[in-house]
Amino acid sequence: WSIWMLAGLDGAWSKELYPAYKQTFVVSGQASPEPDGRTMVLDRTGATGLSGDALNLVATGFGMVVARQFSDDALYAELEATWTLNFGAPEWTADGTQLRRTFPLIPLMIQNGFPLLARSTTDELNLATLSQLPWQPERFAQPFLESVAGGMVFVNQAFYDAQEDSLILTINGGEANAGAAVLTVAQLSPDETYTVRREAELYDEWRWDDDKLLITTPHLSPAEETYVVTLRRGVSDEDEGCASSPLSSRTGVGFALVLLAGVLFAMQRRHA
Repeated sequence: WSIWMLAGLDGAWSKELYPAYKQTFVVSGQASPEPDGRTMVLDRTGATGLSGDALNLVATGFGMVVARQFSDDALYAELEATWTLNFGAPEWTADGTQLRRTFPLIPLMIQNGFPLLARSTTDELNLATLSQLPWQPERFAQPFLESVAGGMVFVNQAFYDAQEDSLILTINGGEANAGAAVLTVAQLSPDETYTVRREAELYDEWRWDDDKLLITTPHLSPAEETYVVTLRRGVSDEDEGCASSPLSSRTGVGFALVLLAGVLFAMQRRHA
């Protein structure tokens, strides 16, 4: 992982180090700790037993990513084959949306996170190109998932779709959390109106906390569920499923109190 991260800081130096990295950390055949001689990346910290096995597994996962970072197709193919020996071949889900491994006991993030990161690393899109992208201040003004409360929750997606003015959040509790969670969305426009949908249906278990939107989920499960917070331009908070931001709500409440006070004052004057 060090040489992968270094590629984002100093690409030329990391390329110079890559052959030495392979010579030091990549093993196969008789040098492999596995009797079948599978190609692996060793952690080399001296850990043994289960700890050593776990560190070598993570190092091999990062090895797939590094191989893709440096366009080393031969090494990537060998490490991908090792990953299949470890966890089995990936299979498509019934709905055809996910290609994943589901080996028992090992977290799915380990089994699928490294191959996914490796597959998404290309000559055009990789850590080096991402780290050198031009600064885009407007991106840092977008709504984002600030925090998740309520125990361990897996955030599978937190993506802002600028074209749809929507923040898309996909979560699940895995096997670790069967309780509810609270999702805090920050950096919303103070005078705008929003809707919240869960699995495409309007969802009303949310509230404002100053200028932040807090979504309380139902009890979680290993199944993913998606929440979409959408800015609704040109609609009012009386429309179905809409609610104004706290600033707009406070303004409305203030206006109502002023109107009520005026009515009471007028009634007193009339009776007087």
